[in-house]
Amino acid sequence: MTRSDSEHVRQTGVGRSRRDAILFGCVVVFVFLSRLPFLGAGYGNDPDAWGLAVAARHIAASGEYVASRLPGYPVQELLCSLLYRGGPVALNAMTALLSAVAVGFFMCSVRRLGSGQHLWAGLALALTPVIFVNSTNSMDYVWALAFILAGHHCALVGRPVLAGCLLGVAVGCRITSVAMVLPLGILLFGASAVPLRRRAIAEFLLATCLVATIAYMPVAYHYGWGFLSFVEPPTYPPLLSVFSRATLRTWGCVGSLAIVGGLALTALRFCVRVRSRARALGTDVAIPAFGGHVPIVAAAVAVGVYVLAYLQLPLEEGYLIPAVPFVIILLGRMMTRRMFKCVCVALCVSPLVCGLGRTVSASPQTYSSRALHFSVAGQQLVLDIAHGPILVAHAERLYGMAFVDRVLQSGKMLPHGSVIVIGFWRSQVKAKLTDPLPESPIFMNVIDADQVDRFRSEGRAIYYLPEMAVYNQAVNGLDLDRATASPLDLYWGR
Repeated sequence: MTRSDSEHVRQTGVGRSRRDAILFGCVVVFVFLSRLPFLGAGYGNDPDAWGLAVAARHIAASGEYVASRLPGYPVQELLCSLLYRGGPVALNAMTALLSAVAVGFFMCSVRRLGSGQHLWAGLALALTPVIFVNSTNSMDYVWALAFILAGHHCALVGRPVLAGCLLGVAVGCRITSVAMVLPLGILLFGASAVPLRRRAIAEFLLATCLVATIAYMPVAYHYGWGFLSFVEPPTYPPLLSVFSRATLRTWGCVGSLAIVGGLALTALRFCVRVRSRARALGTDVAIPAFGGHVPIVAAAVAVGVYVLAYLQLPLEEGYLIPAVPFVIILLGRMMTRRMFKCVCVALCVSPLVCGLGRTVSASPQTYSSRALHFSVAGQQLVLDIAHGPILVAHAERLYGMAFVDRVLQSGKMLPHGSVIVIGFWRSQVKAKLTDPLPESPIFMNVIDADQVDRFRSEGRAIYYLPEMAVYNQAVNGLDLDRATASPLDLYWGR
């Protein structure tokens, strides 16, 4: 090769790197901008997001740490206390920014793994419905994911101390992030030279434990070591709900169909190739093993760990968020480039069409004329072909804010001293009130038989919000209808 040829190759490489950097920056900026239209609709659909706002307000006002809920999410809670005065937009914008950071590190990792599809993989991660929806609210899922993926990239390039520090921060955002110790440890084992493997793993574990311990010191100081306890659900959800959360509510309808179809075609293609080789060789052909492919093994372990954890407590599809990027990595490894690109395109479309929501979570006028209403496991659901998951979630958030405003306005018109059982709306009500909860009406999370008797003896009327009769019975075993409490929605109809 002549000197001019070498110079041409060098300039070509520099030009390609510059184009890749520009595309990379455009994708990260796009991810953040795509979230902006959805940041102002309150803190989110989950009561825990509103509980975070209440805790952040308390920390900002008193300087004393309180957990939004145990076991505590100290990194997010303390940082949000600095942003609280900016309201929902400020807290949600921080989540959106971290989602862009997560996508950026993910694309770097995918490219490091040798895939030329890193831009498509990044877009697929950014627009997967469960990621998109939870990157526009104040929940902790995406906060933890950003630091997990940053730590994953550092482990991939052999930076054990930095990987451990970042994973420690992720644990401080969400304690279940500690499950990533095993996958990242596998990565570091493969990325380190043989004589340095033990040292790398030790540095990684020490850094993770140190940072996580520092993060949880405020929680342990305020609550003692009992903060590590978890609340068990009264009943295991119906299996159909467990399955739908892991599929339709995670990947969306379009994304789920694309993944299933892609895997089916991949399996068929593999079987055809195996049969062809067997006929040609006249012998059986073994399935290729993952041996030596350390990053793929680490990704498979990460998916397996979080799927098993989800099956233990399958209450929210958000619990599967840490597994999403590693599923995409595995899909990219198993599928052909063209097939993987098709799946990524489907995931990019998935948040915009075929949204699945609950009928009681939004006004009927919210959904299009093509929406299908049906019942599954006792829940009234709606599938809106024209409105995707992000649009349905946004509509539900707006409806929830209007609903809480209506509850507060109705409370002022009820007889003095009335009691309203608000259940999982308590965090939203507290966040909406600038002052502590008033004496009239009395807002109760749940209520038991002794409290009912006491309130009745004091001459107080007892009301409950829609669905809270079922909620109260599941938590406290008290049927509010038999306790002669009145549905507040019937009061509204008068």
